[in-house]
Amino acid sequence: MSCKESYPDLASNQALYKAARWVLIRDFDFPKSTAPEDATAFEINYDPKDGFGPWSSPKPDHEKRRRLLRLASVVGVLLSRHQDDPSYGRIDINSSVTRAVDIDVVQSDGTVTRRPLVIVSQFIADVADAVKTYNQAQELFQNVYHQLYEEGTNGLSNQLGANPTTVVRTRQLADVTKRLVDDGISPSDPHLFRQIVLALGRDLSSRSDGNTAALDIDLPDLDAGTAVDIESDNVAAVAAIYFSSQLEEMKLHAVADAVADHFMTGMLPLSRSRDGERIYEWIKEARNRFTEVERRSIYGRVLGLAQGNAGDVLPNREFADLWIRFLSTVSLLARDALTTNTRKVTNEQAHKAARDLAVNLSLHGYGVAHFAAIEMQSVVREVKEMLEAPAVMRAYGVNDVWQLVDRVSGIYLGGAMNGVRYRTMAQNGANIILWLSRMAPKLASTASGGGIDFTAPELVNLVEGWLAVTGTPDSTVERYTDPVAISSQPTIPSLGLGNSLSSTVKDALSQIGVSSLPNIPQA
Repeated sequence: MSCKESYPDLASNQALYKAARWVLIRDFDFPKSTAPEDATAFEINYDPKDGFGPWSSPKPDHEKRRRLLRLASVVGVLLSRHQDDPSYGRIDINSSVTRAVDIDVVQSDGTVTRRPLVIVSQFIADVADAVKTYNQAQELFQNVYHQLYEEGTNGLSNQLGANPTTVVRTRQLADVTKRLVDDGISPSDPHLFRQIVLALGRDLSSRSDGNTAALDIDLPDLDAGTAVDIESDNVAAVAAIYFSSQLEEMKLHAVADAVADHFMTGMLPLSRSRDGERIYEWIKEARNRFTEVERRSIYGRVLGLAQGNAGDVLPNREFADLWIRFLSTVSLLARDALTTNTRKVTNEQAHKAARDLAVNLSLHGYGVAHFAAIEMQSVVREVKEMLEAPAVMRAYGVNDVWQLVDRVSGIYLGGAMNGVRYRTMAQNGANIILWLSRMAPKLASTASGGGIDFTAPELVNLVEGWLAVTGTPDSTVERYTDPVAISSQPTIPSLGLGNSLSSTVKDALSQIGVSSLPNIPQA
């Protein structure tokens, strides 16, 4: 029995597939005849009885399979890193930094036209780095592929005796392999099969869970060089920190500590059970978590939010202004798109506002932000599971976790906050930042608009929801849509003030007519 393989994310990313194939053929001796020019034809008939043999077999068809896996793995790595636009939003095919191949484009009337596909030099470097990633973990990619093949086979077709079709998703191939590499799993691990299944389950759960706090944050390779001034991983890390910060303001973390105190003093009528065990584990692991002061210190450095008594932090003072400017621009642009009147905002203005915000988030997403993001999303999940336990909710006489937060806050923490407001800000705000993370390669381009649709419902609904729940008036929205020039826009952290001042300090001094700080005598 032979099985047909299908790669849907290759077929749905024609530009990426063609560009990656072109780079591999040109720079990495990839045989042109191995993979079809059109990704929709990327299907293979394969006999599963061959098992793991093809990776070491000298047969021609097995050699072709090894090459196809290489291509699929490279494309999967690019998709996993959100590097799905080989043009990075550029349209000039005459520039010395771009190269072009042809691609078929289906018009609205169904006709097909052929146009040049722009490939910038940075994308070529991205492909080279993806090839390096594949070469370093080739055996793991092979083993993960086999497991995905087994998981993706249509079982019903097997029962009917027909030739089944198995679906292999290249991004999933890359994500699962990366998890194994990050966990230090070796190809010779005696429990490799179970490790792959566990990694696959984690990957599926992180993508299917609608809660932003459950999203996986990919840690960057800090040794990898890049010419792009927006690191998408940095921006994604900030999303989890923003999510946690809004729930902190809603007193979710404080309520968890209050419930733990009630448990310790015997105020909760809980006997030994899984519900009580969650609270006990929360208390035991307290020394391994960030304290409230440490969390607020991170909120201040990354997002410029109030830090309490964490006075040693240099806050991100630009975030609030850049944030409201981006949201206001998107909101007004979407409203303009519904009318035929003169537009007040252009796509270029939205691109600039988005880019300014993404650069700021990328800059403040370095260092501890990645690790804090992973811990914070884990803490939010643990708190929610602990508070929504049936025995705990019965003890406080509530029906859900948010009622519990309101009741405990109102009785023991000086008053309840507006839960709907902060939950909406957390969910919508974090998803807006994740959208910026996905758009990072296009935002990094200086091209007009970068090929981004800022009126897409995916983004507009999040923006309008955030503005509505915060009570932002239309007058504020219109006032913050005017673009502003930024004289200095750093993209990497400063190693020290040295003889120069930060742009924030300079702006503050300029308001009072002072160009520099006075010399301060040393003790």
